[in-house]
Amino acid sequence: MAILQGIAAGVLVLASALYALWRLAPGRARIRLLGWIAGAFGGSGKWAAKLRSEAAKDGAGACGGCGSASISSRPAAQTRTPAGPRR
Repeated sequence: MAILQGIAAGVLVLASALYALWRLAPGRARIRLLGWIAGAFGGSGKWAAKLRSEAAKDGAGACGGCGSASISSRPAAQTRTPAGPRR
C-alpha cells in the first residue's frame, strides 16, 4: 500500500510540475514544443492545432491585451484617511 501511495504522490508531483512549466513557458517555446510532439506522434491533429492557437493567443499580448480590460476615464476615488501615521 505504501508503494502505491508513493507512486500516486510521484505522479501528482510530476503532473503539477509539467503544468507549471507549461503555463510559465513563453508562447514561442510552447508552439515549438507542440510542433515537436505532433511530429513525434505522426502528424498534427486537431488537438495540436487547438493547443497551438491557444498558445499563440497567450503569447500575443500581455495583461490587458485581450480588450476585455477596459480603462476607466473616471479618476480614482479619494479616501478620507490621511497617508501619515495616526497621532
